[in-house]
Amino acid sequence: MAMLVAPDVHQLPLSTKAPWVQEGMRLPASLEALPVGERPMVWSDLPVFEAKHGRNSLDMVYDLGIHVRAQYQRNIQTPLVVPFDLELLMWLYDRYPSSCAWQRPTMHAVFDLVYGQVLESFPADLRPRAQIAYGVRFSRLLGRAPTVHYRWLVDDTSKGKAGTTRRIKNIVSKLQEAATKGDSAREVLESIAVAMWHRRGLDIDAVAPAYDPITLRQRLSKSALKLRAQVQTRLNRRQEVDVTYKGGAFLDAA
Repeated sequence: MAMLVAPDVHQLPLSTKAPWVQEGMRLPASLEALPVGERPMVWSDLPVFEAKHGRNSLDMVYDLGIHVRAQYQRNIQTPLVVPFDLELLMWLYDRYPSSCAWQRPTMHAVFDLVYGQVLESFPADLRPRAQIAYGVRFSRLLGRAPTVHYRWLVDDTSKGKAGTTRRIKNIVSKLQEAATKGDSAREVLESIAVAMWHRRGLDIDAVAPAYDPITLRQRLSKSALKLRAQVQTRLNRRQEVDVTYKGGAFLDAA
């Protein structure tokens, strides 16, 4: 099977649909030559982290939520792009070099930790829509699909465990640790994840914007106008169709 080589994102505009560089790709030589902080992380970067922080392969397998040690040892021999959530966790470990706490916070608790204060700035009539918008942003910044936030945030009866991987649990544990050390969990997550998406060629601010009350109300107004225009267009098309009843089976029989 041929190895898929990623495009050089330095020569391309940021995408508003999907990242140019995806997990499992081989970086072109122009990107591969850059320092790790200026390009997406690849598996062969991980042994450098091991040496820097005095870890070994067993430590890394546990810390990164990898099931099989042989898989990790095989992957670090390759220059392929790592999963987004794994790179995010690596940068968090690099900033806060310690194992994650045994007691993991719920996804809802960490979402409130990251964006709770932002949501309080929205008026009551906009807050439910703002929570959805920031739920989408939260999911994307963690490397997950935009709809995942419904499972994480709406149904929290399972204490954040159902449908959440150990790697995601480690990430939110690190964000909680950042807050306990006096750092802003929001600034930590956004500063790392937004830059990571940009290095992969995705304009995350276009895909999952960080709204304020003014921009969100404008967005909702535009959406309402667009929906009304679409409905009116459909009605006009129906009225333009000239339907004439020409009789049925009983008339034909007569």
